Amino acid sequence: MLGLKPHIPIGLKIFGIAASMLGLLLLVVYVSSNRLKQVSEEIESLAEYIIPITDAVAKVNVHALEQEVLFERTLKHYEQDPIEPVLIAQEIAEFEQLNAEVDYEFDQIQILMSQAVNLIAMDTDRQELQLLLSRLDSVKQQHQEFHEHAGQIVEQLDAGQFDTARTLELKLAQEEEEFDRSIEEILIELEAFTVASAQAGQRHQQQVQQFSVAIALLATVVGSTFAWIVALGLVQPVRKLTQNMKAIQDGDFDTQLKVSSQDEVGTLATAFNHMAQELQAKNQLEETFGKYVDPRVVKQLLNTTDTTTTTGDRQVMTVFFAEVEGFSAAAETLSPDESVAVTNRYCTLMARPISEQ
Repeated sequence: MLGLKPHIPIGLKIFGIAASMLGLLLLVVYVSSNRLKQVSEEIESLAEYIIPITDAVAKVNVHALEQEVLFERTLKHYEQDPIEPVLIAQEIAEFEQLNAEVDYEFDQIQILMSQAVNLIAMDTDRQELQLLLSRLDSVKQQHQEFHEHAGQIVEQLDAGQFDTARTLELKLAQEEEEFDRSIEEILIELEAFTVASAQAGQRHQQQVQQFSVAIALLATVVGSTFAWIVALGLVQPVRKLTQNMKAIQDGDFDTQLKVSSQDEVGTLATAFNHMAQELQAKNQLEETFGKYVDPRVVKQLLNTTDTTTTTGDRQVMTVFFAEVEGFSAAAETLSPDESVAVTNRYCTLMARPISEQ
């Protein structure tokens, strides 16, 4: 007989299958919840930090470009004749206002990045943001140097030092190019970071789905396998028991079931074997007594359940007395086996008509 373990009851086997299925289900829920939480955190980091940071850097880039264009326009005013100080003062005031906006936006970006570094769970994302934060500090320093050098150029122009101002303008143009390139690189990296985070979130979501499907398939296979083992462990012994019962009905009392477990099926097989042994002993007793006693008497004795009575019993009986002439002399010439055989043959012939009455 097949079984999970010989000493495990059938009820416990079935309970174990159900518990295993429930355990796999709880595992799916636990792992899926953790992975979905990770996906939620990644989406939340995109919505609350990465996308706002990217927008803020884009604004810095736009305002910095506007500031550069405004300063170039201010320099054009110094080339006019006559110079209009009021117009130049207005341009410089607007330049300073844009500079203040850019500084404020840099500060906000640094605050968002610092918060993101402290709150984002993924180590790779934190390292990437820390690198971008250090680069942003460098770009902010470049912008401050641009503002200082622009002020020096205006001072030189106001003092009439046009050659010195021209030299500083060339240097400032290089700084503008380097600043613009640095901002563009940061924007490109932020966009790539956003795309990578979105793809990671999508990939993790797909992994959750694949894991759930895999666990569901595993649960189906494991549950089906254990159910098949338990069912087979029940069906085969029952089928064998049915066959042996038919054999007993046909008079074959030597049949026995193999007891290979200690569960309910094993108990049933043991009880069947005891029953078969008792029937075999009863049949042997009936055959043995039947050689010397009327079969009806033997059957009555075997069917009697009360073996302790000592009061006797009233029965209608037929008693046969016979004296066989010459039997004693003939018996002296016969061997014991031959004498028994002759006697049994004679009693059989004479008892038949009496039994038929």
